[in-house]
Amino acid sequence: MDKETLEIWMLAGTLGSAIGAIIAAFVALFSVRQWKKERKFETRRDALNAWVKGAVVFRGRLKFVYSTNLVWPRDKETIEYISTHYWDWVSDWPYAKASASVEQRKELEKLWNTTYYAYNNLMSGTGNVEDLGLTVEAIYNSTLLNELLESKS
Repeated sequence: MDKETLEIWMLAGTLGSAIGAIIAAFVALFSVRQWKKERKFETRRDALNAWVKGAVVFRGRLKFVYSTNLVWPRDKETIEYISTHYWDWVSDWPYAKASASVEQRKELEKLWNTTYYAYNNLMSGTGNVEDLGLTVEAIYNSTLLNELLESKS
């Protein structure tokens, strides 16, 4: 084999290796993008799941409150019980809110505000436990949340 033929074969091998490296880079880039998209979905789903599970737990705890209207200081222990579990559940709200799109966030905020006002009314003495429980049920029975948990967009 003469020198020119050897150089042509080396050039062809180098060119083939370069093309293979470029293809491998594109495949890796595509894989990373797919992984990021899937991870974003999982993170959003986990945040919403935690918030919805918190709502279910909070509603379950409200079932153990046998008073209808709460009056301070007579119902101090019950008020503290509800407040403690409410604020435990509230800690998941920022993550759930951040994981939704702008349009979805508006709907979630409506659900959240309704629950917050029911809690506020209960604590101020103008609401009752059952109203708060119903607003919490509306959250975990929401079709919007079910759609968000199922969609991958």
